[in-house]
Amino acid sequence: MSKLPTVFRSVNESLDEILTAFDKINSIYRSAKQISPMLKQAANLIAEANAAAEQQQVRLSEAMKAARNRSFGGKQGRRTSVRKRRRML
Repeated sequence: MSKLPTVFRSVNESLDEILTAFDKINSIYRSAKQISPMLKQAANLIAEANAAAEQQQVRLSEAMKAARNRSFGGKQGRRTSVRKRRRML
């Protein structure tokens, strides 16, 4: 009979620890539920920024291709260097 109060006390403490753990889990769940819309909004903003950056990258690559393909008159418009002009004299 003398062990019975210690067993009850031990069970009571264990149940208190379990209830405390459930309270912590519940508070984490509530805060996650509140944060969830913010995370979704942040994910949408990041996706939009990535899409905009991708479009800008496509525009840049197209502009670079167009600049490479552009003809600048070849050798016709070039002037001879000063050294070559001196040699010709």
